[in-house]
Amino acid sequence: MLANDFERLRFRRQFLMTQEECLQLQGWPCKKFDEFNIYTHAELEVNIITKGNIQLALIGFILNPYKPKKSNAEVITDFLDQISEVNDIAEQLYFLTGRFVLIMKISGEILIFNDPCGMRSVFYSYHNSRFYCGSSSAILEQSIPLEKGKKHETFINSPYKANKTEYWLPTDCSPYENIRQLVPNHYLHVTNRKQQRYWPKHPVKEISLEEGSAKAADLLVKISEAGSHRLDLSLPLTAGWDSRVLLSSSKEFFDKLYFYTLQYRTLNETSPDIHIPRKMLDALGVTHHLIDCNKRVAPAFSQIYFNNVSFAHEDWCKIAYGMSLAYPQNKICIKGNCAEISRNFYDPKGLQPPINQVEQILELISGWQELDFIKSNLNDWFLNAMQAVKDTNIYILDLFYWEHKMGSWQAQSQLEWDIVQEAFSPFNHRELIEIMLGVAPKYRKKGDNNKLLTKVVRKNWPMLLKYPINPPKKKGIRYYTKRALQKLMLKS
Repeated sequence: MLANDFERLRFRRQFLMTQEECLQLQGWPCKKFDEFNIYTHAELEVNIITKGNIQLALIGFILNPYKPKKSNAEVITDFLDQISEVNDIAEQLYFLTGRFVLIMKISGEILIFNDPCGMRSVFYSYHNSRFYCGSSSAILEQSIPLEKGKKHETFINSPYKANKTEYWLPTDCSPYENIRQLVPNHYLHVTNRKQQRYWPKHPVKEISLEEGSAKAADLLVKISEAGSHRLDLSLPLTAGWDSRVLLSSSKEFFDKLYFYTLQYRTLNETSPDIHIPRKMLDALGVTHHLIDCNKRVAPAFSQIYFNNVSFAHEDWCKIAYGMSLAYPQNKICIKGNCAEISRNFYDPKGLQPPINQVEQILELISGWQELDFIKSNLNDWFLNAMQAVKDTNIYILDLFYWEHKMGSWQAQSQLEWDIVQEAFSPFNHRELIEIMLGVAPKYRKKGDNNKLLTKVVRKNWPMLLKYPINPPKKKGIRYYTKRALQKLMLKS
């Protein structure tokens, strides 16, 4: 790998905010915000605007599905027009999506927000009475030392990390003593050094399956079309629900998309995640690209990958390397993540059993019970979240999935893969998430018989339901029973 390749991939699409000059990032674009310097990688857009006594910095991209052609600068200008005090911010963010960080100075205070599911991460520290924040712990280390104490030693030597391919921690549970991470649905008050929950704010409105699926289908089309106006998009297809729903919402511009499937781990050309997308796309007359992600990783790429992000994953590095060789770098990937928030991920039967103790959540992730620092951190979140649950009737396991599985596991995945692709999730939108959560749990089960998503696809592009969703590997009685049910649902 050449030297200029190293510089192009080093902390690709990341940012750092610091009060002093960062010599390690010399040559990076740098903009002033109040008394801070905001360094951004050349491929990460930053917009700074001022209106009256409010200054705002947008890092990344932001979309308004109700005004789909507006640029980043236009969206945040409209946003500021509706803001007069801090309480206005949550209401205005409700309709916006993208992958972004918003840094605001309002009434003399600096507040930091990010997109609904925290897909663009914010890590931060207070060092020698100065504030630092950035997209990863690794980039913060360009300005401050990372303090490795007992938590760090416990985590890196734990059986959990050793045995779990996709290990992850609760969002604000850093193994470093001096690093924290912003939790989705919270903003950081920089002066007070506190994260303040601002969502969920109101009770989620219960909605019928018919009305919920119609509203979700319409809004997904609006969000997807907003992305198509502004971004050069690709869509990774599998045999699963999320990519099928996203394909259905892209019907009006599907012929402009770059379609691909990642072949990794044990997948082969007969696997449903490969042969079903290929069959669908052949019928639609568009090309299906298969990207081989089982190649031996070049040492130069591996070195950059693990330097870019703390605790990066070996398995994800191998997949990313395959993408680096074949994935078109001008494309922004439409990801289906965040949809799982509404799919009863930790409650597959949709029964919503009572959760009264944090231990019930710890038990969901094998290996967490042995890590005391996780329990302490998660307990603090649990006490805060239970009050939000009481006020809004969102089920605690859905909120846990939203704020921790998405805010940590998925955000980490996107952060690591910033080295090879930018990503956009249409499901990363509060209004859409609330519509889907408002439908009775029995209609949005985790498995194949998800009536909510079936109706969304049927409304937007029913032909796609001809192809099986997540079929079992072997075609036994279960397979044919499910296919019969799917055909009945298609007709109903």
